[in-house]
Amino acid sequence: MPLPSFHQTSPEGVEAAFIQAFQRIRDKGFLPSHRLHNTGIGKTFEDHLEVIENNTPGPDFGHIEVKTQRALTGSYITLFTKSPDFPAGANRMLRDRFGTLVEAYGVRKLHTSFFAHRPNSLRGEYAFQLVLDDVGERLHIRVVRLDTGEVETTEPYWNYATLQSSLETKLGHVAVIGATTRREGEMEYFHFNHLRLLRSKGFDTFLRLVREGIVMFDIRIGFYKSGPSLGNPHDHGSGFRIRKGDLSLLFDTVYEE
Repeated sequence: MPLPSFHQTSPEGVEAAFIQAFQRIRDKGFLPSHRLHNTGIGKTFEDHLEVIENNTPGPDFGHIEVKTQRALTGSYITLFTKSPDFPAGANRMLRDRFGTLVEAYGVRKLHTSFFAHRPNSLRGEYAFQLVLDDVGERLHIRVVRLDTGEVETTEPYWNYATLQSSLETKLGHVAVIGATTRREGEMEYFHFNHLRLLRSKGFDTFLRLVREGIVMFDIRIGFYKSGPSLGNPHDHGSGFRIRKGDLSLLFDTVYEE
C-alpha cells in the first residue's frame, strides 16, 4: 500500500510510515532497475514506494527528502540544486565565459567543483571560489585568472534567505537509503538494505560548513547533443554537495538500521 497523505501527517508519523515502507522494500531482496544508468537506483526505490516521481522544489515524500546511494560508491551527496539568484542565467553565463569548447558541436561545457576555504583550478586557467558576505548576507562565486590574479567576476550570488529557504524546505528531514548492487548481463539489481533518517541542524550550521570547506558547490553544465534542443545548455544537477561521511555535521540521526 502507498504511504499515507504526507501533508496531513506529522513529521513523526511520516517517519514511522516511511520506516515501515522501507522495511517492506528491504524484505523484497534484489529488485531489477527501472531505468538505465545512474538514475535507476532512485527511480526503482520510488516505484516500489508507490509514489509519483517528483521534480518539485519541496521534499520527495511529504516531510522527507530521499537520497539513494549505491553501497561503497559515491563519496558526495547532493544536498539541493539551486542556481544563483543573480544575474538571471548565471550558470549559462559562467559556462559561456569559462567553459571548455566542444568543437564538434561549437558549444561550451562547464564541470567544476569549488569551496569557500580555498580556490580550485580549472584547466590551469581560472580559480573558482565561494565567498561569504555576512554583511550583505550573500554567497558569491568569485572567478580569478590564475596567470595574473585578476578577478574576472564576483557577480553571481545567492541571497542567504534563498539558501535558507532551500535548506529548510528540501532538507528539514532526510532519508538516506543504501543499496547493495549486482549485475546480470546488462541488467542492474538493487537490494535496498540500509536506512538513516536525518534531521537538519539548521542554516547557521550549513553556513559554517560552507565556510569551512565541508559543503561545496558543483557546476555541471553541459548541452543537448541531439533533438530539437541540440546545442542548448543542460544543467545536469549543479548544486551544493557534502561528503557522505560528513552528513553527521549537518544532520542529527534520529533512526538507523
